[in-house]
Amino acid sequence: TGGFDWAEEVPQQLFPWFIMAGVALAVQRGGHIAVEWLMGFLGRKGRRVLLLLGHALVAAAYLVLCWQALEVAEIVAIERSPALGLPGSYGYWAIAAGCVLIATGTVTIAIRIALIGPEALPTPSPEEMPT
Repeated sequence: TGGFDWAEEVPQQLFPWFIMAGVALAVQRGGHIAVEWLMGFLGRKGRRVLLLLGHALVAAAYLVLCWQALEVAEIVAIERSPALGLPGSYGYWAIAAGCVLIATGTVTIAIRIALIGPEALPTPSPEEMPT
């Protein structure tokens, strides 16, 4: 074998960290998935309640996913990558850390919505919006 066995593993090991970091940043900037058709039917108070309920549900779901990722990480920790010798749990730690960041960002946005109102919901810049 050649001396560059690690060159294939490095991107493979970094990929989950980059993905979860990108999702966490998207949440902060309002670029996470959203369904907005119901918002047009509600008044300001109704939008606030709906947004707070939705954000609570999302934060809870990501915390459950974090817990599950940590459980799987414990199971696969005995496996080692061939070249770098990293534990198999490495990618699952990325998922768990990302889920905590996403839940934290979601709760922060919910607090802003509770204090300011629905207009505190972050909106992505136009170039980041799907067409």
